[in-house]
Parts: sequence; C-alpha cells; structure tokens
Amino acid sequence: MTKPDYAWLLQDLDVGPDHGLVFTEEHLAMQAAEKIVGNRSPALWADGYLYGPGDGTTRVMLRHLPKTLIQQMGYDIPLA
Repeated sequence: MTKPDYAWLLQDLDVGPDHGLVFTEEHLAMQAAEKIVGNRSPALWADGYLYGPGDGTTRVMLRHLPKTLIQQMGYDIPLA
C-alpha cells in the first residue's frame, strides 16, 4: 500500500545511480523491475525490494521513499 506522500523509486544499477523511474503505485514499479531482470523473485529490503538476475547479484533497487526526498534527488513525481 502506498501512502499519498510516498512514491516508489526504481534504480537500475547497471545503467547508473543517476538514472531512475518514479511510480506512485507499488505493483507498477514491481512489474517494471521484473521486466528489467527477467524474473518475479525480489528480496525484501528495509525500504522496498532488491531484484537480480538470479545469480546472487542485485541489479534493481526499488525503494519506497517520501516524495519530497525523491524530488530532492532530482526526480519528477508522476501525477497519481
């Protein structure tokens, strides 16, 4: 469940730390992460989920963060 003042930040570590996508809905963010890594097996993490190709490495971080923090990081928040 997403709180109104929070959003989901998806970062693909293979692309670089400055590249990210912001989602207002958890299921949309998870679907995007699953498409990037090619599986539906995330590891639960304190702020969200970690996704990898299945070899023990992490490729995608999906974090549930306050919208103000995401904006301070330089990302735009989509309209809900």
